[in-house]
Amino acid sequence: MYGPWSNHTGNHNALYPSSKQSQWEKSHLNMNAVANNWIKAGINRNKLVLSIAFHSLSFTLKDKNQHSTYSPVEGQLVGVLRYSEGDYIKSKGFFGVNVWHLEDDDIHGVCGTKQVLLKYLHEGLGNKVNFGN
Repeated sequence: MYGPWSNHTGNHNALYPSSKQSQWEKSHLNMNAVANNWIKAGINRNKLVLSIAFHSLSFTLKDKNQHSTYSPVEGQLVGVLRYSEGDYIKSKGFFGVNVWHLEDDDIHGVCGTKQVLLKYLHEGLGNKVNFGN
């Protein structure tokens, strides 16, 4: 939940908080905190649909020697990230998942397996997946 408005690096779609975050960031800027905040506000978890970004953000660092989470930045570029959060969504009993942007997955298999992110997500939700193209 970091982006062009941020002055330091961070995961824009983190499942859990970083140890480097402030207490406010830990309780607001990750999927687990957001979901728990909605539940505490009275929303039934089986009516919640969580969104997962199929893209990542990479940042232009102010100092190339500072390259960890919370490093100072001066800009951003769009990059690619491969991960799955389906097991979290299923284990917590949420209604479903929304994917943003589906076209950010490798739909043509240029880098190997076609739609590998969607397949990892599908597997994380407890489904059998064939990772062959």
